[in-house]
Amino acid sequence: MKTKTLSITFLLTALLAGSGVAADISPAMLAQFKQLPAAQQQALAAQYGVDLNSITGSSKASVPVVAAPTIQPREIKPEQVSQRSGSDNQKLQPFGYNIFAGQPTSLAPVGDIPVPDDYIVGPGDEIKVQLFGKENSSLSMMVGREGSIDFPKLGPINIAGLTFQEVKDDLQNRIAKQYIGVESSITFGSLRTMQIFVMGDAYKPGAYNVNALTTVTQALLIAGGIDTVGSLRNIQVKRGKEVIQNVDLYNMLLSGDTSQDIRLTAGDTLFVAPKGKEVSVSGLVKRPAIYELSGATSLTNVLDMAGGIKASALQEVTVVRSTQQGNRVYHLNASGKGGAFAVKDGDSITVNSVSTENPTAISVKGAVIHEGIYSYQPGLRVSQIIQNKARDLQGVADLDYSLLIREINARHDIKVEQFSIGKAITAPGGLDDLVLQPHDQILIFTANMAANPPVSNPLQTKDTDKQIAKGNVQLSSNSGDLVNKETGQTLSSGDQPLGLNVSDKITATDVAVSGSRQVLLAPIIERLKFQASRGQPVQIAEVRGEVKYPGTYPITAQMHTADLITAAGGLQESAYVVELSRINEQLNSINLSHQRIDLRDAMNKTTSPLVLSKDSMNVLPHPDWREEATVQVFGEVKFPGTYIVKRGESLSQLISRVGGLTTYANPKGTIFAREELRKLENQRLEFLRNQMRQEISTLALRRQTATAAYTVPPTEAMSLVNQLENTQAIGRLAINMPAILDGDKQADVMLENGDKVYIPSMQNVISIMGQVQYPSSQAFDASFSMDDYIERAGGTKKQADTDRTYVIKADGSVMLPSSNYWFSRKSRNLEPGDSIVVPLDTDYMDSLSTFSTATQMMYQLGVAWSAIK
Repeated sequence: MKTKTLSITFLLTALLAGSGVAADISPAMLAQFKQLPAAQQQALAAQYGVDLNSITGSSKASVPVVAAPTIQPREIKPEQVSQRSGSDNQKLQPFGYNIFAGQPTSLAPVGDIPVPDDYIVGPGDEIKVQLFGKENSSLSMMVGREGSIDFPKLGPINIAGLTFQEVKDDLQNRIAKQYIGVESSITFGSLRTMQIFVMGDAYKPGAYNVNALTTVTQALLIAGGIDTVGSLRNIQVKRGKEVIQNVDLYNMLLSGDTSQDIRLTAGDTLFVAPKGKEVSVSGLVKRPAIYELSGATSLTNVLDMAGGIKASALQEVTVVRSTQQGNRVYHLNASGKGGAFAVKDGDSITVNSVSTENPTAISVKGAVIHEGIYSYQPGLRVSQIIQNKARDLQGVADLDYSLLIREINARHDIKVEQFSIGKAITAPGGLDDLVLQPHDQILIFTANMAANPPVSNPLQTKDTDKQIAKGNVQLSSNSGDLVNKETGQTLSSGDQPLGLNVSDKITATDVAVSGSRQVLLAPIIERLKFQASRGQPVQIAEVRGEVKYPGTYPITAQMHTADLITAAGGLQESAYVVELSRINEQLNSINLSHQRIDLRDAMNKTTSPLVLSKDSMNVLPHPDWREEATVQVFGEVKFPGTYIVKRGESLSQLISRVGGLTTYANPKGTIFAREELRKLENQRLEFLRNQMRQEISTLALRRQTATAAYTVPPTEAMSLVNQLENTQAIGRLAINMPAILDGDKQADVMLENGDKVYIPSMQNVISIMGQVQYPSSQAFDASFSMDDYIERAGGTKKQADTDRTYVIKADGSVMLPSSNYWFSRKSRNLEPGDSIVVPLDTDYMDSLSTFSTATQMMYQLGVAWSAIK
């Protein structure tokens, strides 16, 4: 029990003391420890990882002693490499240092390590013997300083210097002779600890207590690895004054040769020499890094250290060498004589990549199933690359218009040839089946989507609230136009931006955009503009008007107006005549001429004129052409529904077509809504909101008196203005339907596409709204005046502006009783369906504010009078 207590006390003291354990142990404790048998002392020291020499004072070394630690990975960063080794290459790391990098953290004795049979037994090792058979016992014997163990009944046995296998054979033979009928099992107990030294450019030089199986690489890991200024190729193992092994870690890292990783003995020193010559290898090698050289090294050896050249690299290698006269560059062929090039310290080696350009490949883009490059062969034609419509082309491909882009000189200038991919497939070898040349590009366009799709937005439907937004463009819920969110520019349906993408999930409108044609043409147009010069005008022309794809197109040699119309997708149904505008340059003057061409002549290649540089062709519509116009009729008509109307058709004619009004109709209350008016109302509402915001902001900056504060704070007023954004414009046009029905042509209205007509049923009511006590609808009474209806609604409120009361008639017109000589407040000219509106007095001030203001005025007058007296 006493020995156990002493060992525990010793353990606690040792853990607290660390490497300086002898300084913290009292002489009494040290005396008690020395009274223990030597084998037990060594066993305790080995068990707790404490250097026995540091306790007994027998060691003369002044180097700090560190017990065997637990290793944690230590990252070597590029910036550390540049700071320590002076490397200018921030991207490359020195090869091999991260493998041995570690961080000693805490004391942790090493145990349970398998002992090989060739292990040399020495003082401090523990031998365990298990006897079984006639006698059963377990023995644990420590090898003493003299190299012997005390075996009961056998006496001292000297085993130091023998291998573990020899020790087992010797003990088993002795036991067999001395112990009759007893068999034995001999195993290894705890290993002896020994002190080694790691010096030089290690991460943490010093003396370390390790077990007897520690090798060179394990010792380096315990010391935290090698500093980035240390060498991986020149590590010396010194035993006394003699160097017994030179270790080159590159042999292990590059070829897996561990023959130099010898086992250390007590007192050995690992010396890490400074780093020698080094070179950096970058580019297309498998292992770019900074490598250390050992002796004369060729370029081939360096590339082998870097893992070799990648398949995508050239065999050409660039070597940059610093000299007294500056940098010198060598361009070498690694597969030839350049492989024997002698690499020197500080060289920067770069393995170049192969060119990504394919000088002979044919590229195909656009509406094809497989975009990409195709191999070129002499005599190759378009039909040999695109052989089948169903297999090679997308269903939206334009069969009539395709382009071939060809480079014509070393400056990569291009020329354009137009052909029909449909004819090239159906008639191989024909005029459209062009013969290809190296590096040609084939562009196939789409043809099934409208370039300028109509944008419709029905009036007074829930769909008007929906926003269409994708990218930088949205569909305004108020105007129905496309709006650029970044610039605020309003884009009409005919002015869509190039490459516009609109969400497919649209209820209010079905927007179909075809940007592929212009997207594919854009780089071609820019290239043609760039290569144009004085005397070589840009080879482009513009098409506008009634064609399917208006825009700018490249022109080809001997191109006619018919070819340009084909490039624009063909004519629209409304096309009527072609106007060709041309810029004529004569000496120092530039004139613009116009030529009107019949549509048939423009489409005939034999009669159509040639298209020249910067020509502008405008396909004009038929004067009487009009897209199909529809008008919706609802309410009290005999046949409500949607009707197609022709140009110039009037509302009276439409009423006749719908069978006239029913007997329940109220013609005076007819609501006529028009899309153009709705857009105009939206603009006015927006102007009104902005104006009110400005007025409220100005009002908020004014100084308010304490007694005459505003009834409604400016913040609340601003919130009311914001609520106006939810107000939807109707686009109502006030019409006199009774006069139209009576045949008054002056009151009649010409119909437009999208008009809506609603004829309500007769409602014998008068609506009272605004600043009245109880806004409501009252039954119409011909004997009542406007004041009578207001009284039936409870009368006006205090904040009502009775002088500005007005009446909204059933037909949408507004009457001001106080400003019309024929309409007084006592007159009885109200009609069924009218609405009486009592507005709010904006200058209204409540009684409390008035009383407070008056009291303050009286008080100030009293103070002034007292001052006068």
